[in-house]
Amino acid sequence: MGLGHTKSVLATAHCYTLYVGGIGHDADVGALRALFEDFGEIAAVRVVCDGRTARCRGFGYVSFEEPRAAIDAQLALDGRSLDGKRLRVTPAL
Repeated sequence: MGLGHTKSVLATAHCYTLYVGGIGHDADVGALRALFEDFGEIAAVRVVCDGRTARCRGFGYVSFEEPRAAIDAQLALDGRSLDGKRLRVTPAL
């Protein structure tokens, strides 16, 4: 997928939201925010947790105020290794 396609997906996404997969089961909102905050103003961070155990299910969402910040974060972090796991950062649908 080229950068041009990424721009069009993010420009129509809700608040320029990224799906973030491959995060550890001990991840929390603060850790996810810290990973993304250097790219721009964050509107919201959500870590999806198991309802029974309250542990992270391995993915979450980060929403940016500006599309450029989301694009930069995706390009920089997709495929990056974090705590021995490979991150998957894509536009949320």
